[in-house]
Amino acid sequence: LWVVYGVASSVHLVVLANVVTICGFGTVVLMQVRLGAISFTRALTVELSVLAAAFLALAISIDVLGAIAVLVGATGIVPQVIRAAKTNHLVGISVVTFVLVTAMSASWGIYGIIIDDLYVALPNVVITPSALFVAIRAVQSHRRYGNSTTAEALPAR
Repeated sequence: LWVVYGVASSVHLVVLANVVTICGFGTVVLMQVRLGAISFTRALTVELSVLAAAFLALAISIDVLGAIAVLVGATGIVPQVIRAAKTNHLVGISVVTFVLVTAMSASWGIYGIIIDDLYVALPNVVITPSALFVAIRAVQSHRRYGNSTTAEALPAR
């Protein structure tokens, strides 16, 4: 969604950043396919469906594409926020990762404002405080339970 939006709106940094993101997530998806966690057909179907949705939205208008990208982009962190809110023992949650996500999303929000593109800025209104919340909850968990990767001693709450 964001790559198509970036190309259509000539915001090349959005294109570049999201191509890099796709490469990272693509690596994870390929490993999931390789390990049998998901089928190649399912992964390909999802990817092609998202691409088709992006072009369909763009055919309607760039604003529709931007709105959908904002909705998807802003809500992607919600499951992790819910887990962080409901669970005391946040096993496997990296504080550094969520501090970096906080800094990154704050930067994208500021960049969106600077280039006067609310679609680039808006998701970060949700992502920045959400990532900061997860980072704070992870720090609290790691102080309480240690920075473990397994929950053998204490079940997640």
